[in-house]
Amino acid sequence: MQFSTSEDFPGWPSKHCEPVLQVVAMIEPLADKLGFKIERFIEDGMGWCSTGFVLVDEIGPVMFEQFDHIKANGTSLYVDAALDPPLTARKLIRALSLLPENIVGRASSFDVDCEWITTNDPRF
Repeated sequence: MQFSTSEDFPGWPSKHCEPVLQVVAMIEPLADKLGFKIERFIEDGMGWCSTGFVLVDEIGPVMFEQFDHIKANGTSLYVDAALDPPLTARKLIRALSLLPENIVGRASSFDVDCEWITTNDPRF
């Protein structure tokens, strides 16, 4: 799976996004690894936030988001709302080489069996 970056966020094809995973990694190492630029801003009612995105073939834009006041919770990953959440999460887990201990949370609407993926995927 290929990652690419762009200066301008292309937008969500369906006009909406959904969180699919929350990972233990801080946004800075993810940005260094994947080559995306971090933007900082204040979100009303939430405080300072860091975001960035990459374009992933087979998925489209993937946005990374981390709030300063809850850094201990890691970084949330968002994808287009029209995508299939379990399939998209599985693709991201493989593409980012995530292990079960790297995943803090996942969307409540599905269950990703990280143990099965890391046991049965030859890349792990």
